[in-house]
Amino acid sequence: MPLSAEELRKGFEWAARAHQEQPRTPADAFRRWDGKTPYVAHPTWCAMTILTEFKLSEDMRRVGALALLFHDVLEDTLAGLPDWCPPAVTTLVNEMTFASSAEEREKIWERSDQAKLLKLYDKVSNLLDGSKAPPDKWKAAVEHALKLADFVEQTYGELHIVKLARAVCLPKESVNRGRLINVLEQSKLLKYCPLCASLLERRQCTGCERVCCSVCDFVHWENPKLAVVVLVPLDGGLVLVKRSEPPAVGSWCLPGGFLEPLETPEAGAIREVREETGLAVEIDKLLCVRSVGHGQNIIVMFYLARALSGVTPHAEDDASEVRSFRADELPEKIDFPSHRQMIDQWFKGETTGAPG
Repeated sequence: MPLSAEELRKGFEWAARAHQEQPRTPADAFRRWDGKTPYVAHPTWCAMTILTEFKLSEDMRRVGALALLFHDVLEDTLAGLPDWCPPAVTTLVNEMTFASSAEEREKIWERSDQAKLLKLYDKVSNLLDGSKAPPDKWKAAVEHALKLADFVEQTYGELHIVKLARAVCLPKESVNRGRLINVLEQSKLLKYCPLCASLLERRQCTGCERVCCSVCDFVHWENPKLAVVVLVPLDGGLVLVKRSEPPAVGSWCLPGGFLEPLETPEAGAIREVREETGLAVEIDKLLCVRSVGHGQNIIVMFYLARALSGVTPHAEDDASEVRSFRADELPEKIDFPSHRQMIDQWFKGETTGAPG
């Protein structure tokens, strides 16, 4: 029988109360990635996603949705399951309950096929909001999710959750904002067509080997990514930020980053400075356009900007520190060669607008 609206409402309310009012610890009431989002957002996403799996039977979707709503109640709260909980749901929740992630990765394979199916929804949801996880934990989670995805596809067919798992399960480096990935290496991670979900393949297309769909006319055009970097003179020096996120954590660099969709380079430059330093700036001029090189398919536009008065720079976004450096104060650790080159040229007066 299909899941009724009343049953869904009761299930959501029970899960919400359990996680919000009876967590094992105060921190368990919220998602760990920000410590603010109510924990119930996680089981709700899992339950809503399985309800869209029309390749599964109505009964499997009903039981699965309820089990996913309750799947962390026994692990993370002091509440039990509701008295009205169907026996099949209780069984699945017990099968999905483990003392630790390590125990889960080892013993889930001893549980029922349906328990393994539901665990894939749990793992994908965790990966979606876990991009700040340490690389070792991310790698273990990705390997576990992909193993579950392979099993689910073999057992139940190519469900939506399988496609989501393979889209999310990328190397840690590629989900960190600003990661300079060789686009040719990145394209090797692509497996399914975003238009028709058929397998992708590499073949000759318009004179080059490209990633193309094996069925429809989709082509993954490996065009360069466009980034902006900004030189902001302040107090006799240049504003630099210390990176708190990969790549080059702990290194100093000029403020900048990749453009957003439909964003002009000038608007992107102003936004990046504001996001990383808190400074409001006005673009003065475009200094130069360079290719990053070193196997990176990235074009960088270097701008000179003027800091507007009334704002003191302070670290925001993916910066841990921000300050203005004079020529004799520059930090040794500036890992991006193009940034180091532009900084040196500016202080030597080799770029227009530099002090000389």
